Amino acid sequence: NSRAEALASAAGLAGLSIHGDAFVGRTKAQHGQQHKNVGFTLADMGEASEWCAKARAAHVAASAGHHGDMASGHSEGYDWNQTDDEVEVRVKCGGLGLDKGGRASAQRVKVGYGARGDALVVRVDSADSDSDGLELLKLAPLFARVDPDGCAWTLDEGDVVVTMEKVDPRPWTKLVLSGNAH
Repeated sequence: NSRAEALASAAGLAGLSIHGDAFVGRTKAQHGQQHKNVGFTLADMGEASEWCAKARAAHVAASAGHHGDMASGHSEGYDWNQTDDEVEVRVKCGGLGLDKGGRASAQRVKVGYGARGDALVVRVDSADSDSDGLELLKLAPLFARVDPDGCAWTLDEGDVVVTMEKVDPRPWTKLVLSGNAH
């Protein structure tokens, strides 16, 4: 879809490959209310439109390597940060991954990235064979895909630290698209 690709490029997202139909829309949120669809005119489809210029400027600034401006976050069970080409997630285990001697037990930790590299699942198997263990974290869908072959994890002071290689090396604005973190 060359028209959609040209619009994306004008908005600062060069190099996208868009196949099939593309829908372009706009939403607006009033203070304390949900987003509502608002008009998007044919004039808004042009490279000179105000929204397109603002988007282009934002994407150019993001791609200039402003690591201090890159999104990161903290949650009850994990923290995350990123570079241009990797995302690191530190999952707080609270001692669940420790053996009886208080040492980290890597054999009990299981990390998965989803069938398409669009999720992160961290589990700790139970030391007791009668129990299924515990899912510490499930993030899906991730903001963008990761390459499972380029991902790794390690234990650090009882936490599971997962480093995920981005398929598309660009800044993520958040870790999970729809807020479905467990």
